[in-house]
Amino acid sequence: MKKTVFFFLLLAIPFSIQAVTTDEPVGGDVVVTQLPETVQNLKQRIADLLAQIAELQQKVVEMKGEVKSLSLELKTQLKEGSSGEEVKLLQEVLATDPEIYPENLITGYFGSLTKRAVKRFQEKAGLEQVGNVGPKTLSKINELLKEGAGNSGKVPPGLLTAPGIQKKLSRSFEACVASGNPVSESYPRTCTFGGRTYTEDHCASDSGKIMTKADAEKIAKESECGDRLMNSFSCNKTTSTYWVDLNLEKEGCSPACVVDIENKTAEINWRCTGLLVP
Repeated sequence: MKKTVFFFLLLAIPFSIQAVTTDEPVGGDVVVTQLPETVQNLKQRIADLLAQIAELQQKVVEMKGEVKSLSLELKTQLKEGSSGEEVKLLQEVLATDPEIYPENLITGYFGSLTKRAVKRFQEKAGLEQVGNVGPKTLSKINELLKEGAGNSGKVPPGLLTAPGIQKKLSRSFEACVASGNPVSESYPRTCTFGGRTYTEDHCASDSGKIMTKADAEKIAKESECGDRLMNSFSCNKTTSTYWVDLNLEKEGCSPACVVDIENKTAEINWRCTGLLVP
């Protein structure tokens, strides 16, 4: 950086400094009569240029801040009767799913149609269907905006129908818990919302032993399977085991981590077919 600034300064300083002129020698002494650029002048010019550089650097920082501010976010709670740009953004988000907001009216006014759309969104997200955008609904919408829109500054078409977003909205035990609903202390745990009970993913052995998906994952990671698990848990009730695909490569094989529910152990099953390469 210092080398760049120095080079810039060299370019900025005109190379017009003339040679020092003198009068004829008087008594053996040389009398200086002209010095167009003094050292003090040069120091002042360098100081001015450094000030300009600092100003430009500040503008670059401000421009970066403006880019960051392009990320979309709802900042206020909204309800029927609200209006403004925040309501417009809400309506744009809701309209990306025709099942939630089929009217697709981006008016900036929170009326009865928007209220019904908010209720449909809350139902999909496992939230209490009140029709107002309170703290939980606000947080959920902003979470989806951050994932789906990033820093683009625009609500992408089909935001709420994208597979990744749909997964976050799916009504499941995890979604129920994430929405702040009450969870039982039973094993496996249950979460209740809207008169429905969601049970934590689990697998049971013939002897009645139960293991949740979360516990199976923990056992697998602490075994030789390590952190190579893929998100494909399946319960085999016949063998009382959890099977999880592994991110491993071996020609002719499809490795999986097998978690034994009875013994609470895990090991790799290579599931190889045909002749193996030596």
